[in-house]
Amino acid sequence: MPKRLTGTREWAQHSVNCYLGCPHDCRYCYAREAAVRRKLTTWEDWKTPRANMRAVHRRYGLMPGRVMFPTTHDITPTMLPECMTVLQKLLEAGNEVLVTSKPHLGCIKWICRDLAGCGYRPLLEFRFTITSGSDQQLEYWEPGAPRLAERYAALAHAKAAGWRTSVSIEPCLDLRDVHNLIELVEPHVTGTIWIGLLNRPKQRVRVTCEKDREELDYVLSGQTRERVTAVYARLADNPKLRWKDSVRRLLGLPPATEPE
Repeated sequence: MPKRLTGTREWAQHSVNCYLGCPHDCRYCYAREAAVRRKLTTWEDWKTPRANMRAVHRRYGLMPGRVMFPTTHDITPTMLPECMTVLQKLLEAGNEVLVTSKPHLGCIKWICRDLAGCGYRPLLEFRFTITSGSDQQLEYWEPGAPRLAERYAALAHAKAAGWRTSVSIEPCLDLRDVHNLIELVEPHVTGTIWIGLLNRPKQRVRVTCEKDREELDYVLSGQTRERVTAVYARLADNPKLRWKDSVRRLLGLPPATEPE
């Protein structure tokens, strides 16, 4: 019986990271909650990332299957040099790499330009996280990350530069308006668009004031079974759409069995 794939395993067989922490400081971050629980950092220190120089200097060989880089942090201007070192090593070894991030336009331009003549286009795909079409939501949930216009521009740039592109709408911060976000990004997506829900909010999201409660309640009220079923019915015929394990479990859909 095929193994049910969840989380990053729906996208890749291997995960590589070179930082502990992320300045995007996303309120729902699964990696921060896990690192704090393991006493590797604190909730407050997470947004001041520390480079893992062992990962940066490591010699990477060819791995069977796809490699997702990074998975527990994004690629930001201050982190770009170390990220580029690791990315180039992975590609030089012949690995198929899925580059995942909430994209900074300058970083994506640099990566596209730096790798343009290296023959890596068949090996590299960008998967950019765009969780909402509302800058108000992005500012609250992902306070250190780029706003919508910059992420959209990065996606458009990567596609125009000839790279494979895909989008992650996980967690989807507003299922009520996700069709408009899909319509916006789809012309610049060569691959797939993934929709997923906000997972484990009690463990991952701090609620310290009424504003926190209101924002969380808004997201959760949009991902009831009734609403998710309606969204799925409306969008299911779109061949580019894929549904993360959180949606599959809620709707009783068959699990993913191969990374995509």
